[in-house]
Amino acid sequence: MTESSESKESRKHVRGSSLLLAGRMISVLINFFVQVLIVRYLSKEGYGAFAYGYSIATLAARVTPLGTDKAISRFIPIYHEEKKVDQVKGALLVAITTTVVMGVLLVGLAVSTRNVLAETVVQDPLALSVLLMIIALAPLIAMENILEKLLAVFGRVKSLFIRRYVLTPLLRLSAVCGLMATGGDAVYLAGAYVVATVIGVFISAQILWRILRDDPLLAEIAKIKADLPTRRLFRFGVPLLSTDVVYGLRTSLVVVLLEFFHGTTGVAAFRAILPVARLNQIVFDSFKLLYVPTASRMFARGDTEDISQLYWRSSAWIALLTLPVLLISFSLATPVAVLLFGETYASSGPILAAVSMGLYLNAAFGFNALTLRVFKSVRTIMKIDLGAGLLALILNVIVVPIYGPLGGAIVSSFVMIVQNVAYQVVVMKAGQLKGIPAEIARIHAAIIVIAVALLLVQTMLVLPVAVGLAVAVVLTLIVWATFLKTLQIRELFPEIDRFLPRRFAVGEPLISDAHASPPVRAKQGQS
Repeated sequence: MTESSESKESRKHVRGSSLLLAGRMISVLINFFVQVLIVRYLSKEGYGAFAYGYSIATLAARVTPLGTDKAISRFIPIYHEEKKVDQVKGALLVAITTTVVMGVLLVGLAVSTRNVLAETVVQDPLALSVLLMIIALAPLIAMENILEKLLAVFGRVKSLFIRRYVLTPLLRLSAVCGLMATGGDAVYLAGAYVVATVIGVFISAQILWRILRDDPLLAEIAKIKADLPTRRLFRFGVPLLSTDVVYGLRTSLVVVLLEFFHGTTGVAAFRAILPVARLNQIVFDSFKLLYVPTASRMFARGDTEDISQLYWRSSAWIALLTLPVLLISFSLATPVAVLLFGETYASSGPILAAVSMGLYLNAAFGFNALTLRVFKSVRTIMKIDLGAGLLALILNVIVVPIYGPLGGAIVSSFVMIVQNVAYQVVVMKAGQLKGIPAEIARIHAAIIVIAVALLLVQTMLVLPVAVGLAVAVVLTLIVWATFLKTLQIRELFPEIDRFLPRRFAVGEPLISDAHASPPVRAKQGQS
């Protein structure tokens, strides 16, 4: 692969990811408005009941595809690159069929065991009613995620942009508006979310069908006999369920324990701030959608050196673009929580700070687990995930009953950091990535120092919200001005070059020659 084509591949990834980031910002604004409306409209107990059911449903959605959703992100780009249309169709059928079958079984299990749940697990009757309604979201969200991954795989970034970041938030906003117009409760909102998601899945399916029909290679896919790579997908995907298990033990287990020991108000205190904390994942999630398909195509061609460069370039973008969110959600956590949700949620400030730092560090580590997945190090991922899951289980059972929502937040962030450190150590020792370039290390160090310094200033001086936000903006601009050339803006976005100051118009290599080395080619048959 020539140097120019390598740069083109990386540039396409960053540009496409940046479009998704712009869409994510639109989505965030709408979802943020929706979250504030829900929290302020429902009572704290009512919101806690809704948040409890929604948390369980989203966790179930991660498990429902049995890992096939993760497998198709890797294998379908490879099959498409190798022009194996029969296996592309087969992989699609395996993922969709698995999700539908498991979804039906899951919903049936929840409904049939409702009395057992009421007697042993769920203490609040309203929370149980919401759960039985909203559990239908699990297969729907899982199907939605599969369809979105397929849009990313086939490179239809604009379609993904509209579907994921415009249509979905608007459908949820309409559900909340219906709630407020009819004077409904948490159960009504759960049902409205289910209806909105059904509409979204139908639209995504229509978009994907048009894409398959218009692709020259896949135009006749309906007539081609499918070659079902069932064993290959499950062998790759099922072990990756360990990641979802850890996610559940780190977040949903906290919610279950809070509802049992501290009631739905404890759930509300923890869950209300999560959408704010998860803003630290915006850039990471936007880049992630295209990272696996792009890196998998590089792996199929044996361009492992380019994967390392793609990894560190993405890391720089993620760290710098996430900085303003970190300063607001971590350094100014308490005043922001009160501003958004009212004095009732003042106690959620420290919870927001703890979760935000964990999520930022998760994003700043980059795509370590995804890189291991591209290199088929599935067993390694599973071992790390199971260890992290066991750690989360032990700490949550000990800490949450005593320290409540704040204890759950600290445990969640601690386990997340430990898990990512383990991923990073493995991916570096395996030689799949080169060492972190000095310029990237300076970016990460500067961001952490600035965030902690602003937190200390806010704690000692109790700055008004407006002043704190102004300081955060100034600090962000200073950091961006200092490290902007590292992002190689001129090379990635030449159309804005004329608007840049001269000192930023000269791009610098993201990874210096000192870190360059001859490409390590993938072995034959590894794809």
